Amino acid sequence: MSFKKRWDVGDIQRQLSACAAQISNGYNDGFTEWACKQDLLQVKYELDQMLLDLPTFAGEEEYLRELEKKIVWKTLNRI
Repeated sequence: MSFKKRWDVGDIQRQLSACAAQISNGYNDGFTEWACKQDLLQVKYELDQMLLDLPTFAGEEEYLRELEKKIVWKTLNRI
């Protein structure tokens, strides 16, 4: 395998969370918040496009179900 992973999922998640926090920060103006949201939307769009073109793997459905459970729990805990 010639691919070398040069990034860390946790680091990407932290950077995206920091961007989301800037959008929710009451001290920022709308221009800063909108620029951060545009960045997040661009990342989401690009990722969605990449995922559409990828093959499906064994165990993927179970993995997605577990992720969905986490999302549901997070949503329920916000209420």
